[in-house]
Amino acid sequence: MSGTVSVKFSSHFKVNIPRENAEIFEAELTQRGVKFYVDSNKKLLEDFVAYSILNMNSEIIEAILEENNIDVVSDVVVFSNISEERKILNLYIKLISVFIVLMIGLQVFDKFIKP
Repeated sequence: MSGTVSVKFSSHFKVNIPRENAEIFEAELTQRGVKFYVDSNKKLLEDFVAYSILNMNSEIIEAILEENNIDVVSDVVVFSNISEERKILNLYIKLISVFIVLMIGLQVFDKFIKP
C-alpha cells in the first residue's frame, strides 16, 4: 500500500528508517496491510527513508521494529491546541485593557485634583 497519499492528510506520524533496513520494513508493512506513504522529496541525510504512517497503526509499527531490530528516528506531527492559544491571547488583551483603563482613570483623577 505504498504511495497512499491519503496518509499524509490524516492523523499520522513519521518514521525515518535507515536505508539498509527500508526494504525489510516496506515488506513487513505490505504483508500486514498497513497504509503508508514514502516521502521521496525528503532527503534526510541520505541515510534514511521517511515514512508517514497512520496513528492507528502505531502498535503494529512498534512490533515490526522490535521483531526486525530496526532503530529509527521518529517525528510526531502535533497540531497545536488553538483554544489554549486563544485563551492566553484573551487574557493578554484583558490585562492590557485593564492597564489602559487604569492609566486613563488616573489621568482624569489627576486633572480633577489639580485644576
